[in-house]
Amino acid sequence: MKKKLFEFIFLPVLFAILVYIGIMECGLFIWIALVPGLYLVFKYNFGKIWQSALLGSILIPIFLTWFVVIFDNWYFLYAILYIGSFYWLFLLTVNLIVHKITWSSKVLAPPFVWLLFTFLYSLMPGKVHWWFNIGDMQPMLYPLTLLSGYGITFLAVFFNSLLAAYLVDKGKKRLYLALFIVLILIVSFAYSFVASPKGDKLVKVAVIQGNFPQDWAWRVAHADSDILDKYSQLTTEITKQKPDIIVWPEYAIPKDLLLHKELYKKISDIARESNSNLVIGTLVNAPKVDLQKNYEWDTALVFSRQGDLIGRYDSIIPFPFKNWVIAGKELPLIKTDVGSFGVSMCYEEFLPSIARQYSRLGAQFLISLVNDEPINSKNAMISKSWHARTRAAENNKYLLRAANTGLTQIINPYGKVVASLEPGKEGYLLADIYISE
Repeated sequence: MKKKLFEFIFLPVLFAILVYIGIMECGLFIWIALVPGLYLVFKYNFGKIWQSALLGSILIPIFLTWFVVIFDNWYFLYAILYIGSFYWLFLLTVNLIVHKITWSSKVLAPPFVWLLFTFLYSLMPGKVHWWFNIGDMQPMLYPLTLLSGYGITFLAVFFNSLLAAYLVDKGKKRLYLALFIVLILIVSFAYSFVASPKGDKLVKVAVIQGNFPQDWAWRVAHADSDILDKYSQLTTEITKQKPDIIVWPEYAIPKDLLLHKELYKKISDIARESNSNLVIGTLVNAPKVDLQKNYEWDTALVFSRQGDLIGRYDSIIPFPFKNWVIAGKELPLIKTDVGSFGVSMCYEEFLPSIARQYSRLGAQFLISLVNDEPINSKNAMISKSWHARTRAAENNKYLLRAANTGLTQIINPYGKVVASLEPGKEGYLLADIYISE
């Protein structure tokens, strides 16, 4: 009786806790997080484990969202239904499969089912299937990262499957295969840690973290006073180091620069006086299609050293729970006198397709503008930054990550952070990056 109580109640709770730790606290736990759930799936039939699977699957989205972000209650309800149903259906589908096929091939069912459901959930409204791309939690596994986060996700679920199967049947071949995977992971991590990027020329880059945790209304009211003064001051300090490009975060100036001409001129003058290319996160008001709402684009504007506007990017996949933000239509390659780059906005760093398309267009490095002010957990901010690191490693390019409150980072082509600012601090990063012609 005690053993059944342990297996059917404690293991689902442990399953949820390990998934939370793997996604929010320490990415290494992803390699063992699914073991308690898969152990039950391999050992018992559907009738005995469906309630336990449901328990673990409901706890996971609660742990991942309730204590982490500040949003409306409907967001949490959606998260429980979306994330919880994924894990429950995953466990039950694997359970139905593994009890109908030969034991030797059972360990392959979980990774294939996981990726299948990830694809199916990507077709649903909301585009939050990145919750299931757990390979993004492993940014420093180059060259494995060239397989993309989904390739590492397959490997991670397969590794969990091997361990769970071993605990059930003690098959030594599974253990040996798991140890071989561990060896590959160690070698990949070591290479990512010691590898030195190379390129045809050096570009000096600067990334600013203004650190304005105040609410949106305050930031809009102070956009052209306190906020602009702070970014102007930090930019002036950086200018002494003669950077080629300076990056401000998403919504650094939360007012329509194209509408407020005086504010636009101030930003243009900052770029010209700094003699640097300036990338700034802002917004652009859209034509009114509803008199009760103000619609807008989540926008990045790029100014040349001469203060001219040379590029604009409107987020093509904005955060799905901000229904007043309109999606852009183009993914432009921004060309400057020091090189070409692609810009993504906050939520888009979760999605491999954006950075991959920029690489196909010829981007020499990547920029991600971030506003993590709604996130009230330092660990969640760190977890979110892992996705940016994976995007850098997947595309083998430097990535400059500018965040309002943190984490601001400069990431090398192997997913290693070469410079970082802690959350909740104002300041800037300065580094030389290699780019290839």
